[in-house]
Amino acid sequence: HFHVHGLQIRRCALCHRRFRNIALMEFFAHDKHGRIWQTGNCPCTEISRIQITDCTVRLGMAKIGEHYWCARRGLQKIPERPSQAHEFDYLAKAWVLQEAKAWVLVRAQRDQLMAASDWRVARAMEQGAPLGNEWVSYRQALRDVTLQHDPLRIEWPLQPE
Repeated sequence: HFHVHGLQIRRCALCHRRFRNIALMEFFAHDKHGRIWQTGNCPCTEISRIQITDCTVRLGMAKIGEHYWCARRGLQKIPERPSQAHEFDYLAKAWVLQEAKAWVLVRAQRDQLMAASDWRVARAMEQGAPLGNEWVSYRQALRDVTLQHDPLRIEWPLQPE
C-alpha cells in the first residue's frame, strides 16, 4: 500500500530538491526493532535511492510514535497507552510498565493532595488549636500511599468533609 500525491511542484522530504509534475510517494523508515524513525515523501523516480543509516525504507504512510513495523504483520498502529507510566517496547511490540516512573507519578499526586490540605495545618497552628483527627488521619494515609504494592491501583484516602 502506498500513497501517491498529485502531479505538481513538490519538494523531496530527503534531498529537498524540487520536482515538477512527478508523483511523490509516501515512505517510512524503521529500525530492526520496528521503530519508525523517519517519514516523508519522495518522487517516485527517486524512491530507490533512499538510504537511511541502520533503517529499512518502505513505501506507505506511517506516523512516528503512532505506528511500528512488525515483520509478520506489517505496519501496525500502536495501541492506546495504558498509563503515563508505560513506555512502548518496540522489541516486544507492547506497552511495558516503568514501575519507577509510576511511583514518581503517585508521589507527585500525593504531594499535590498534601499541598491542597496544608492550609488547614497552617490555620490550626495560627489559632493554636489542634488539627482535627480526621485531617491528621487523612494526611497520614496520604503519606502511606507509597506503602501500597501496585502503583497503578492506589487506594487514595477520601478527604474529610
